[in-house]
Amino acid sequence: MDFQSHSNSVEQSSSVGPECHAAPPFPAGRAESEFLPRFLKVLVTGGFLLYAGLFGYHAYVLLMFPYDVDNSEGFLIYGGHRLASGGGLYRTLDEPPYLVDNYPPVYPVLLAIGDRLLGTGFLWGRGVCVAATFGIAGLIYLWMRGLAGRRWPAFLSALCFLSFYHVYDWGALARVDMPAIFFSVLGLALVERGKSVGFAAACFVAALCTKQTMFAGPIAAFLFLYYREERRAAFTLLISVGVATCVLYGLVQLLSGGTFFLHVFLYNVNEYRLEDLLIYFRHWWMTYSVLGGMAVFFFLHRWIHRRRDLVVYYLLMSWISALLCGKIGSAPNYLLEMVVATSLSLGFLLAEVDVAERPTRAVLNLLLPILLLAQLLGTMHWPYRWDFAYTPTREDLHEARNVERIVKNSPGPVLAERAGLPLLAGHDPVYEPFMCTQLVRQGLWDETPLLERIAAKEFALILLSKDLSKEPVDRERFTERFAATIKESYEIEQTFRRYVLYRPKSESATRRSGTAALSGPREPSYEPALKTDTISGESTNTKEIPEPINGTTEIPIRTAP
Repeated sequence: MDFQSHSNSVEQSSSVGPECHAAPPFPAGRAESEFLPRFLKVLVTGGFLLYAGLFGYHAYVLLMFPYDVDNSEGFLIYGGHRLASGGGLYRTLDEPPYLVDNYPPVYPVLLAIGDRLLGTGFLWGRGVCVAATFGIAGLIYLWMRGLAGRRWPAFLSALCFLSFYHVYDWGALARVDMPAIFFSVLGLALVERGKSVGFAAACFVAALCTKQTMFAGPIAAFLFLYYREERRAAFTLLISVGVATCVLYGLVQLLSGGTFFLHVFLYNVNEYRLEDLLIYFRHWWMTYSVLGGMAVFFFLHRWIHRRRDLVVYYLLMSWISALLCGKIGSAPNYLLEMVVATSLSLGFLLAEVDVAERPTRAVLNLLLPILLLAQLLGTMHWPYRWDFAYTPTREDLHEARNVERIVKNSPGPVLAERAGLPLLAGHDPVYEPFMCTQLVRQGLWDETPLLERIAAKEFALILLSKDLSKEPVDRERFTERFAATIKESYEIEQTFRRYVLYRPKSESATRRSGTAALSGPREPSYEPALKTDTISGESTNTKEIPEPINGTTEIPIRTAP
């Protein structure tokens, strides 16, 4: 394939400075006039546009749904609520609430602003993330539009990003990932366009102060500038990002009384399992074999021919960053930077096809759209029927409102697996199951005080998502001692589709329940529970969801946890 060399045409655009104006690296090629290539392009564009629209609908439903969808959303919302109420983050774990603040403070500060403006809830946090997701798509478009000088490759590259399962599943959740990636991609776009190193460095610092693992962007920018012989700009960028981030981290460390590094780094060093990495790797290639293969081809072709564009380095660093998905508790968010880089590489390939030699261009103008259509058909999804993630329904809304009323009427403290619904009902969270369970296994936290409170039946209500008496128990989320203590002292009062309500047992029932959990063994070694197929949205349990929020059709869906 005889592609136009991008490395020569971007020579002027690689220097960083306010006076630099980059010439489009893809010269104007002769447009194809054949009907079939144009028709295939229309089909491909329509398919990606449909999936982008489905994400928009899914995001709208989540914005209108006032309760938890993800296990960690509520705890982040509570962190913003604490800040807005004058409290602080990164508290010690020797007294309740037993919570780990996993991330640097930028997103909690944004949530605190929303809490002061709109009150405690999910709308603001999810709205920020939806805006960041569409902002990333806009940056992808502007990045490719500036390089290629063509609208269609840039537009399709942005739509490709919005069509990915990982974005559909994660882009509308009140989590830190999308704002962090937005800052990082903005910094990359500034470097690509030859703008000020200072502005780009500020964006990378903002990304690192939103999520501590956002290293792919600044390292890619450094490598790009360094190997383009812009050594001074490269080291200025790297040193500025490193020094500023360390200073800000150190300041927060002082303000937190020395607990910031515990929460953000030490408490996040969970067990790494190679089998989990292989699961994500297998699903990526099964689900996105076409787009993933195009990204690999793009990387190898340009690397071999020494066309080291910024996207090439970003794609490489995103692959390295994706290796973190082997950590326990991993989710599709660990692959989001790879999704951005893959979308950009698609735009590059489409732009290069337009300027290829005529015979090559004629073949690829048929082959690439056909491959992309196969990719679109291979990842068919539709809210409620073939749902990649979980789109709440009207029945979910009614059920959550009923549970909220029950929680609100509970006279004493409430122990809940998720924080959002109890928080809206007036009960602050007590502990975060997943993080606390990991800390117990690492010997960093003693759960005995919490178990003693459970055994003493201090909680008027315990709200979980599953019946702990049924196997398999999620041992990544609950220790065996915790599950045994619950079963000893509490009984199920009511079971909903997404909630299980426990009430304290009577004294006679407690005496009949068996051996006390507190005297049981410390957490033994265990076989990890089967990992749910969250990549394709499959689950062993098929739940009947009678009614979508904006419709009346009774249809079953598969839900991911």
